[in-house]
Amino acid sequence: MYTKFITPLGIDAPLDRFSEARAIEHVRVLAHEIDGRQEGRQGLREAAEYIKAQLERLRERAGLNFRIEIEENVAGWSFNMMFLGHGISFGYRNYTNILVRRLSVLQC
Repeated sequence: MYTKFITPLGIDAPLDRFSEARAIEHVRVLAHEIDGRQEGRQGLREAAEYIKAQLERLRERAGLNFRIEIEENVAGWSFNMMFLGHGISFGYRNYTNILVRRLSVLQC
């Protein structure tokens, strides 16, 4: 049986194509350059700002065939669960959610 693998595209690939190298660069920034994303740390906000900035760049390049909508909201929630026979409660507040929707001009 013959199998052909697709060669991953580099960072200089056309912007309308998925590039593994560009994706890995985003992962590197989020994982190594932005310090920690634990509750209460500044890195959590910095990561949200980085992601939103990248989505804004994507929206600017969308062209005439697509419309990119970006929405940001701040959320808080709590939940209870059982762990090893013990009840545990978790609460989160002031988490930034970033939503993106890609619409073709035919959907608008």
